[in-house]
Amino acid sequence: DRQSTNDLHAFIHEIKSRGDDIVEYAKNHGFHEVPDESGAHVDCQIIDTSMLNLEDLHPDLKIHLDVVKDSNPVILVMDYAFGTQAFELIDSLLQPMVMEGEEKNLNL
Repeated sequence: DRQSTNDLHAFIHEIKSRGDDIVEYAKNHGFHEVPDESGAHVDCQIIDTSMLNLEDLHPDLKIHLDVVKDSNPVILVMDYAFGTQAFELIDSLLQPMVMEGEEKNLNL
């Protein structure tokens, strides 16, 4: 319980053995795992902040709650190698995408 452990490091240490509970909670609050199916060995996680219960966040996390509430950003976490692979992934993200016949850029 985050209220009983004020220090963020101690809190993480205290709950690290509850991995299954944490994953279950996360999946019910906007966390989506996207395993690599391309063979590039790049797994991703997407966090839909509109589904977060902002009151559940540890007080030591420095998150601008007003920004999250106003814009509901989506967080993309990518597990990738460095160098050329990283360049290619970022380059792909920066390319405009076509949605409903209209070209759009991601707000990165």
